Amino acid sequence: FDSVDAAVAARLQQGLPQAAARVLAERNLRDCTAGVTWSTDPRLRGASAVKLSEGQIEAVLRALDMPTLLLLAQESSHQMPGLAAHAGRFIDCLVVDTVAGGHHFHMEPGVASVARRVTGFLDSVEGRETA
Repeated sequence: FDSVDAAVAARLQQGLPQAAARVLAERNLRDCTAGVTWSTDPRLRGASAVKLSEGQIEAVLRALDMPTLLLLAQESSHQMPGLAAHAGRFIDCLVVDTVAGGHHFHMEPGVASVARRVTGFLDSVEGRETA
C-alpha cells in the first residue's frame, strides 16, 4: 500500500469497522520501498497445517479445569452455531456471554463493555477463591 490510510481503506472494504481497521493497520504494517506492507505471517490467512481430531479437541477442552469465559461476537457467532453448547459439554465451569461486534470485537467501539465483562468474570472467580 502507498500509505497507512490505503491499508485501512482495504480493511474497511472487507467489512471491518473503522476503529478496528486502524488498530490492525497501525500494529501490523511495516515500511517498504513502495510504502507499507503487512508484517503479519501470511500463513495466518490460510488453512491451518494442523488439524485436531474431535478426540483431541475434547481432550483439550476437558483439561480446562478452571473457570473459563467464552465470549462470542454477536455478528459472527452464527458462523459457529453450537460452539457454546459443544464447549459446555466438556468444560465444567464455563460461562458464556455474547458481546456486540464481529471477529475483532476486542478492538471495536464496544471494547469498554468487553473489558467490563472480562473484569466482572475475573472478579467473580477471585471472589470464589477467597470465599
